[in-house]
Amino acid sequence: MNLIELISKIVDSLAWPAVVVLLAFRFKHSLIPILESLSSILNNLNKVKNGGFEMEFSRKTLEIDRASPKAFGSDQKDFEPKINKKDSSPKAIIIEYWIDILRSAKKLHEDQFSDFYLNSDDHMAINDFLAKKRVLNAEGMKIFNELRKIRNRAVHEPDSTITIDQAILFAKQSNRLINYFDKYKKP
Repeated sequence: MNLIELISKIVDSLAWPAVVVLLAFRFKHSLIPILESLSSILNNLNKVKNGGFEMEFSRKTLEIDRASPKAFGSDQKDFEPKINKKDSSPKAIIIEYWIDILRSAKKLHEDQFSDFYLNSDDHMAINDFLAKKRVLNAEGMKIFNELRKIRNRAVHEPDSTITIDQAILFAKQSNRLINYFDKYKKP
């Protein structure tokens, strides 16, 4: 191989990446909204499946896990739920733990905030109570609402979209929130 052939092969291998880079710079203002939309879709995506390839996305549950010490204090003990992965339904786990969250929040209301009228047992009324009485800080409210969204997915989407590992992480976070409610003292 002589020098001219070598240079020709290098130019051939760099041609298409160079064209892609040039097009990206040329149309960057058009590409930015598309890439932002794609990023938003990927952030909320739960599962990608193509033929034999399958990838789980549990970004939200992992974000909740990382934010938990800020919301509930770093003294929270880790909780490993005793869940049989083979025989448990992720949907049932999530619904059961969500009911426990609501029950604990209602108990907190009855024990310490009976002066605050809680007009119903629905999760939006409890959300309002927690926010208005500042029971949870901003990070805690964010976690409460993310758990509510995951609960809504469990109720309104087929079982297959939520994995058992996501349900176990939900149970872990739910227990942290319940422990926080149980230990909470009105200022």
